[in-house]
Amino acid sequence: SVTFGALAYQDTFEAPSITVPRSNVIVRLTNIHSFFSAPMSDPQNSFFQAEMASWRAICQTLYIWDYPNEFCNPQYAHPNLRLLGPNIQFFANQGADGVFEEGAPLTSIDYPELRNWVTGQLLWDPGRDNQELIDTFANGYYGPAGPHILAAIDAMEDVREPNSGYVGPCWPVN
Repeated sequence: SVTFGALAYQDTFEAPSITVPRSNVIVRLTNIHSFFSAPMSDPQNSFFQAEMASWRAICQTLYIWDYPNEFCNPQYAHPNLRLLGPNIQFFANQGADGVFEEGAPLTSIDYPELRNWVTGQLLWDPGRDNQELIDTFANGYYGPAGPHILAAIDAMEDVREPNSGYVGPCWPVN
């Protein structure tokens, strides 16, 4: 049996009202237009939640294509480390069969090794404690600098406000 992938992205984001994907089609729904300053479960992302539910209702295999990094300007921080766990848990709770986290190159400034490790742990087990994973990696990887790295992460994360105007990893508003 052959499996095909179909990307629900841009013009194909909305689930069709008549057509139903065959059983050998994996639909990969992107959240590229989501409001990334808030969790995917937040009411500000209700349009994504609705589309995820619509796709889940008509396809046998649904994957999420998530954008956890800043792609327009990879040298900029993307303060969403605290949202990695809640978002992956949301995808799992809503019935996603798989999640693809599109990472940025290791040239980004917001602790890519930490981000990649935490994301990997959460994909393996979405029930893990997000903050505990961040703390474990920072203290283990950075050693004595761990508490200072955690303080820097907290400073960046504390600046992220749910209504800051930040829309997505490719289309910043301001």
